[in-house]
Amino acid sequence: MEASLMLASNMLMLLGDKPAKVQQQILDIQKNRYQMLRGFYASEVGSDAGEPGSDSDTLHAIELEEGAWAIGKTIPQIQATGLSLNIAGFCRDGFKSLAPSSETKLKAGDVLVLCGKKARLYWCEERLLRGHAI
Repeated sequence: MEASLMLASNMLMLLGDKPAKVQQQILDIQKNRYQMLRGFYASEVGSDAGEPGSDSDTLHAIELEEGAWAIGKTIPQIQATGLSLNIAGFCRDGFKSLAPSSETKLKAGDVLVLCGKKARLYWCEERLLRGHAI
């Protein structure tokens, strides 16, 4: 995706767009690129992942929005409430890792990629976003 953005930005500048405008457009696209991860994607755990009626593990990206219950909490604090998370990836401000450190407090815009059964992932998302009152 980054290579495509670079090509597009060069083309826009060749067509006469101001560099500041092009840079802002690219930053906006990069900021929102993880919206593509919304939904379920087959993991390598099962060969029938993603098939209708399949009970395989899948990946699900959850972006923490402003006001989400998990904001300000660490993963150990969340797990202490009884919510067990199988974290497959973490992204903050464009930087990716396998998981946040145990001291990292989650903030709006963080993306957690969880692995598990679809029903469990929906439940985890509801808990992370809305807390216990679901």
